[in-house]
Amino acid sequence: LGILSLNEMQRWHEADTAYGRYMRLWGGGYDPAWSPYNHIPKLKNPDKAEDLSAFLPFTGAGLFYAGDAPEAILNMALQVGFIAFGAYSVLMERYITGILVGVGGYAAFYHGGVRRARRVAEMYNERESLRFNTLVRNGLMRVRAPREDSSGEHR
Repeated sequence: LGILSLNEMQRWHEADTAYGRYMRLWGGGYDPAWSPYNHIPKLKNPDKAEDLSAFLPFTGAGLFYAGDAPEAILNMALQVGFIAFGAYSVLMERYITGILVGVGGYAAFYHGGVRRARRVAEMYNERESLRFNTLVRNGLMRVRAPREDSSGEHR
């Protein structure tokens, strides 16, 4: 339980040490080369995803970084589309429509994309942490603690 708790807190080094100690004690032929801690998940930084979306508009950079390319492309296309619609409307002397729909639509998808990039990074981290913790938990569950006989000896 302690190992899984350390994983949840992303204290990988301590969890790796505890895992190795547990497996050597109860797992018999433990080989560190096969430890799940050799493949610790690379988590995304939600702040970085948010900043990329905020400071690089029209690129979908935050969503690409967070791991959702289709959503990044859609967000990019919608932002460019609203700006293009706004510019076309202004050129056609429909100023109010151009400003309200073009700038308003762009602003909605810009700010939504910034928030969404953060959430996608958080969801990615949750998914990868769950996958890794499941791998560790399954490894721990395969190990059987020795039973004590009536004299208190392990067998």
